[in-house]
Amino acid sequence: TRTNGRTAITGSHLSQEGYDRLVGQLDDLKDQRALVLEDIKRAMADKDFRENAPLDAAKDQQGIVELRIRELEASINNAQILPEGASSKVARSSVGAKVTLKDTNSGKTLAYTLVDVREADVTQGKISTTSPVGQALLDRMVGEEVTINVPKGTLRYLVQRITAIS
Repeated sequence: TRTNGRTAITGSHLSQEGYDRLVGQLDDLKDQRALVLEDIKRAMADKDFRENAPLDAAKDQQGIVELRIRELEASINNAQILPEGASSKVARSSVGAKVTLKDTNSGKTLAYTLVDVREADVTQGKISTTSPVGQALLDRMVGEEVTINVPKGTLRYLVQRITAIS
C-alpha cells in the first residue's frame, strides 16, 4: 500500500483505496504522456506546420494530459488519507463514516459512506460530501431526523448508526 508519506496534511480526505486509485491514474497518464510525445515527434517529421492536423491534435492531447497530471498531482500532494483500522461507532458523521439511515417515508434501511467527490460511486453506496444528500448527512448524530430537498421531492431519514470505516 502506497501512502503519501505525510502525517499532518490538509486537503481532501481520501481512503487508502481512493488515494491508490489516484496514484494509478497518475501513473497511467504519465505513460500516456510519453505516447503523446511520440505522436508529436511523428507529426513534426511532416515539416509542413501550416496545415498539420495530426500535430495540432497531438498538441491538444498533450495539453489535456498535462492539465490532468497537474490536477492529480495536486490532489495526491494535498490528500489526507483516512486512518485504517477496525470499524468503530462515532458520535458525529464525517468524511469516511458509514451512515445507516431509515427512510421515514418507506421504512427502508439505507447505508451510505461519506467520501470525497473523487471517490464518489453511488452504485457502491459512496456519496460525495458535496452532493445534497452528502451535505445533509455531514455532522449528524444517531437519532437525528434529516430532511433533504432534492429535485424529485423531499427525502426524510432517521440516522440509525454512524460507523467509522477504513
